[in-house]
Amino acid sequence: MMEASWTIFFLLAAGQGFFVALLLIRNRREHFRANLAIAGMLCTFSLMMILYVMYWTKMIRQFPSLNGQEVVLLYAVPAWLILYKSLLHKKFYQWNIIAFLPAILTGIYLAPRLFMAQTDLFLQNDDGL
Repeated sequence: MMEASWTIFFLLAAGQGFFVALLLIRNRREHFRANLAIAGMLCTFSLMMILYVMYWTKMIRQFPSLNGQEVVLLYAVPAWLILYKSLLHKKFYQWNIIAFLPAILTGIYLAPRLFMAQTDLFLQNDDGL
């Protein structure tokens, strides 16, 4: 029973993150580009929470290609915050995009897993997930 309450709590928090991100995207008054960056961070964090819930509830076994993809999202959250800070203070430099480089490289490395057959993924995993 305790696992179900934690699962519901985290899924509601993820849904709330998507909702607040939608509100930030729709607000076009001031700091619109900074709002887009913080909305991207909220969506990224919400997706990461959904993947963690899938792992805890063993639902990841039904979607083995998603196993390990939360690492890409984990590297993207600080990059969104760096972009948000630079856009908020109107000191945006092109090199701020370099903060997304770890997430992009990890995504490229893990991308073949998304397109592998499930039987191959089961053979690859050592922990049985």
